[in-house]
Amino acid sequence: MAFSEFLNSTVGIVTVQIIGFIAMSFGIYSFQLKRRSSIIIAQSVPSVIWTLQLSLLGAYTGAAQNAISVFRGILLANKDKRAWISSRITLFAIMIPYVICGVITFRIEGAWALAPTAASLIQSVALFSDNKTYLRAMSIAVSALWLSYNIRVASIAGIICETFVITSIIISLFRYRKKGEEKESKDTEVSEADI
Repeated sequence: MAFSEFLNSTVGIVTVQIIGFIAMSFGIYSFQLKRRSSIIIAQSVPSVIWTLQLSLLGAYTGAAQNAISVFRGILLANKDKRAWISSRITLFAIMIPYVICGVITFRIEGAWALAPTAASLIQSVALFSDNKTYLRAMSIAVSALWLSYNIRVASIAGIICETFVITSIIISLFRYRKKGEEKESKDTEVSEADI
């Protein structure tokens, strides 16, 4: 049996989807870590596995973007240790491979190549930000783009993962916004009582 025949068999399809669920599991684990640098490095593991799954699905843009993200993660994990990593020049240098990849794979996947390319560019900008609210808001756009791509390429784990991420981010935005409003309300009450 040829490899392409295996991928189209029931066992092959299930195997490829299981690979996606393994990537999703490592991604969930990475968010349990405390330090920002540890999270970013730990996310390199699911990026490698997503690269494998998306390659097997014939989703070459997504696979290539994930492969590039491994190197971006390793670099950004050292952002606090090396001042040059925080510069805008470094940000633009990181974005160049994503753009090149998107241009090359556009010939293969057409307009669908734009979704993971845009997601990777937005995520690069978001990861450079130290503002957590800004990072969360930009991550919704990133996940929405990946969600549409995962639907297109039939990555079940990718669809579930991005749906979970979007839901989680929306909940956290409302939760932190509500806490901010409560704090403002308490501050107002205290200042009125002082008058």
